[in-house]
Amino acid sequence: MFQIIKPNTNFDFIGNRHKFEIISAILLLSSIALVATKGLNWGIDFAGGYEFQVKFPKAVSAENVQKAVDKAGVGGVIVQSIGDTDGNEYLLRIEKHAGVDPKQVEAARGALKSDTLKEFSYNEEAPDRIRIVFTADPGAAVVQDAFTKQNLTVKTVQKSARDDRAEYTVSLKSVADAVDAALHKELGIAADVVIAERVDFVGPQVGKQLREQGLWAVLAAFGFMLLYIAFRFDFYFGPVAIRCLFYDTLVTIGAYALTGKEFNLTSIAALLTIVGYSMNDTIVIFDRIRENNVRMRGRELEGIVNSSLNETLSRTILQTAVTQLVVIAMWALGGGVLSDFGFALFVGFTVATFSSISISAPLYIFLRKKFDPSLAESKTVAPAAGR
Repeated sequence: MFQIIKPNTNFDFIGNRHKFEIISAILLLSSIALVATKGLNWGIDFAGGYEFQVKFPKAVSAENVQKAVDKAGVGGVIVQSIGDTDGNEYLLRIEKHAGVDPKQVEAARGALKSDTLKEFSYNEEAPDRIRIVFTADPGAAVVQDAFTKQNLTVKTVQKSARDDRAEYTVSLKSVADAVDAALHKELGIAADVVIAERVDFVGPQVGKQLREQGLWAVLAAFGFMLLYIAFRFDFYFGPVAIRCLFYDTLVTIGAYALTGKEFNLTSIAALLTIVGYSMNDTIVIFDRIRENNVRMRGRELEGIVNSSLNETLSRTILQTAVTQLVVIAMWALGGGVLSDFGFALFVGFTVATFSSISISAPLYIFLRKKFDPSLAESKTVAPAAGR
């Protein structure tokens, strides 16, 4: 029968713990330095702005797309090729938050009769869509004229389908519309050809809230994991698990900073997945250590832990290999958001496997020797060999 790890294998993980500690310290400090100096490439979810996905009827180079959007006079547009490599599908990140001046919108409000104006509402961060309710219907022409007099380009003026309600929705030309028009004009695409696949907008305030909520989600996951460890294991295992979770998360974030990949809500989902994977990997080792503490009572602690690591090594390698095959396929073939998700999982799962072996065990030994008085009375014998 084929076996990845022979039954009597006894790698000296604990004896080499200082080498592992040096490697883990380098990775951790490098990640912190990268995040502090280079920073993260915040996605639209967190930074705010427009995300504009376009698909052209012909192959277009990224350079020509960039030149075309520059002609729109928007500025701060990032062009990224997505999908297949045929050069006809791109994702445009537009950092500008609004193409409409709120002061002009307020001036249009003043142009409407105040005695019949009941409601005038819009998003101050992107005031290109306005909802207006009147007590008496002034007509679509009057509504449109109030905006055009302020040099605002009106796309549509739609009246509510309800006959008993004088409600209008006014759509103004936005940043995405300006970019869309520039792409049609500069790339020689007919005006009636639709190239916009998707347009999303997130305001700066919403982006800030999403960043804060994402952080709290990760911290909450840590907190619940700590409670679980505290109830299932003991004082010595809990800090070890949390330390590994922080380590895995920080190194994965450092990989984002190193590669410049977009950090968005999908990245938060990846981090939460990594937290769960890391905890699962660590708990398997914890279970074996706890069992061997009883089965090998009286033996040296380093020997017990080393045997536990060797006994679970085959399972760790198999689980990591099978999981990473799926993740690599996602990373290489998924494209777009799915590819970035696969990248984060690949880094996180690799780091989690490393930390569960090289960080959790030595830290557990340190805490036991530091705070467990029963070890002073136990007998000291040679480390036990793996089974």
